[in-house]
Amino acid sequence: GALESAWNTQVQQLRRQQDGEQKALAEREQRQMLTASLAKEFAKLPEAQNVPKDILDFVTGIWAGVAAKAQCDAMLKGGQPGGDPHGYLAVVPQLLWCAQPRHAPEDAQRMLPLMSQMQHVIRDGLNSVALSDEYIGQALQRVAGLQHKVAQSAAELLPVAQQQVQQEQQQEPPSAHEVDVPLEPEV
Repeated sequence: GALESAWNTQVQQLRRQQDGEQKALAEREQRQMLTASLAKEFAKLPEAQNVPKDILDFVTGIWAGVAAKAQCDAMLKGGQPGGDPHGYLAVVPQLLWCAQPRHAPEDAQRMLPLMSQMQHVIRDGLNSVALSDEYIGQALQRVAGLQHKVAQSAAELLPVAQQQVQQEQQQEPPSAHEVDVPLEPEV
């Protein structure tokens, strides 16, 4: 009686523990497969060409893991597979674009409003996988350096616009005989 009951209780506890371990293993394997899949997708993006190796390694390594974890966590909470629960996927082409060797000033100007949000998304993502503050600081510093380069490209537009305004101001106003303005209102 009592021995059999104790034995059954122990067996049930052991089964629950094994089930939990199997579930955790399955979740970990799913996340690893998703990370590998996302890394391949990120590497195929047109923006992934010509970026520095450290940025490509970051995006296809740690950041793919961040995005995969967010998707897996969302699915565990009943969300749909895929999707971009925290904007971690959306930041990838933006980050890769910032890492390009050159930027057209007009494109850089359009990118400026997105850049402050990119810093927050990257910080949140790196925090979600419990990376050290030191690593997160270094990563954000690297991103800030890329963003500074984009801001410099965008600033190249400013002197051009200022020159145009100055040229327009320097042109003499038309003389009175060049302007055809009716002096009498038409009736």
